[in-house]
Amino acid sequence: MARKAKLSVLVYGPAGKGRDDILTEFSRAEGIENFIRLYTVDKTLSPPSLNIKKTKEHFKKICEELEGYSQTGEYDLICLARGGGDPFQLASLNNKELCETIIKLPTPVCISIAHSSDELWLKESGDMYTNVPALFISELVRVVEAVYPGEIKVSAMQIRKQFLSTAIPQKIFWVLLLVSLAVLAFFVLR
Repeated sequence: MARKAKLSVLVYGPAGKGRDDILTEFSRAEGIENFIRLYTVDKTLSPPSLNIKKTKEHFKKICEELEGYSQTGEYDLICLARGGGDPFQLASLNNKELCETIIKLPTPVCISIAHSSDELWLKESGDMYTNVPALFISELVRVVEAVYPGEIKVSAMQIRKQFLSTAIPQKIFWVLLLVSLAVLAFFVLR
């Protein structure tokens, strides 16, 4: 079977935890570079201040850049990525112009923002959404594995298992803490 040209993926977002997770998972999936070219652009997604005029200018610039990247035809997929953080900063991504721009882009867009809440409009604007940036690469690996089985050393399932194995102890901790507080409240209020 003749191999198609590599899928060009642009990861647009600030250098930091979210983008670093994507790059780490990309480097761990041996052989993925034969199928995907990954490019990154270090751009902050959150506005620099609370000033309304500066916020509008900030998102206008992001929209123009995304439209420019899409119009070149150089990228097959654009991923807006960032780590989690301050809920206020994440809420600032609820920008109407940004959401409308993403919806109108001819290039598919993945939104990959860690720990984002259900109220984030941005996640509904893209063609794909992951609230764990590392899982963005596992989704790409899964797609490539479906087309070219056995040609990548790290499978999407292995990446997911690793993520879940590190997340489960933390979840157990929080469940135990909540149960302990409930029991304590029961005896105190009794």
